[in-house]
Amino acid sequence: MSERFLRASVFASIAALALAAAPAARASDEKELMGSYALTKRVTNDGKELKAPDVVGFATFTKTHRTVIMKWKDAEGQPVSIAFIASYTLGGGKYCENTTYGVQSNLGAPGVSYDTPSETPACTVALSDASGLAFDIPGEKLRLRVTREGFVGTTPRWSDHWEKVK
Repeated sequence: MSERFLRASVFASIAALALAAAPAARASDEKELMGSYALTKRVTNDGKELKAPDVVGFATFTKTHRTVIMKWKDAEGQPVSIAFIASYTLGGGKYCENTTYGVQSNLGAPGVSYDTPSETPACTVALSDASGLAFDIPGEKLRLRVTREGFVGTTPRWSDHWEKVK
């Protein structure tokens, strides 16, 4: 057995134990999530902070739906934007959502593209503890960590900090 394989196996075992020990999301966790949120800043992996007007966004979670509208500039200075609507459920240790509508401009490829509405929900594990709620958005490289003050959406390239609108 190679050392690399052994390390990967140990890491996977530790991750599985940590996940098993973490409390699952409760059925009432959608109440923690419900509200409107304004994007206050983006912190890139190299520590650079971007704020409006360089990056702007607004998100809303009702009891059953999620919407997100965002705009920023890519590395070449070209505008990137997304608008997204989905229905969701949260409970039993899972966050599940169905895409209703999505449009993106210059995100990963030039031009406008649309998300196909989904017939069946995609689900990810949702964990809840004293500090808040955490789950991945299905089909995206995006992890949300929700607290009373707002949430942080983390991608491989940056973290977006959202503040709950009072």
